[in-house]
Amino acid sequence: KLGQASKDAEKFRNELNRVRGEVGRLTRELRKSEETAQAHAKEDSERGRTAEASSQPEAAAEAESEAEAEARRRRTSEQGSHRAGEPSLTFHVGDVTEVGEEISGDFDLVLVQLVISVVGGVDRRRKLLRVARQRLRPEGRVLLSASGASEDINEQYAELYRKDEPLTGEFRTYFSRGADGQVLYPTHHFTEDELSNLFSAEGLRICRLDREREASSRRPDQAAWVFYAVAGR
Repeated sequence: KLGQASKDAEKFRNELNRVRGEVGRLTRELRKSEETAQAHAKEDSERGRTAEASSQPEAAAEAESEAEAEARRRRTSEQGSHRAGEPSLTFHVGDVTEVGEEISGDFDLVLVQLVISVVGGVDRRRKLLRVARQRLRPEGRVLLSASGASEDINEQYAELYRKDEPLTGEFRTYFSRGADGQVLYPTHHFTEDELSNLFSAEGLRICRLDREREASSRRPDQAAWVFYAVAGR
């Protein structure tokens, strides 16, 4: 079982790398399409100013403008669409604990990167995992990363835990703040048992759970623990 879990983890790591590459490619194509559309819009604007000052008949100018607009729409559509036979991606912005009908179907892979650390209290963390499980295919996997309790390697985190607990009402939950000291959002750091119990409570079975010592995401000069979990139904 352990050997199979390791193979599953490696398989989904490879899939994650492929998805990351695909997202990067589509992002580049989208940026190129936007730049092209902006360039065409600028050309059209300049042509429009020239047409206003010209002595050509108004009807002919309008016909030419419509033809150019149609050609531009065709070019933008061709550049923005994915190539035949390749996967496409759609992007939605919303509450991860309330995924609606706009996202249909079940998935082989659900990626939850550090979201569970900042989504809110225990109820919202459980709802996040519940949604992930509900949208997962029977043989699918959840790939999740979470900030780990780091007071044993970082005294500044230990101080944050102590200082903000009276404000947040939960040990190891503190307020992430901007450079000006303004509160941005609450962040929770998990113990291994705490994270495992959350998965179990929502019917997810952890196949593999690793803890890595890394640089803090918001404090790159400081150490922090990060958990990486692979789980299934």
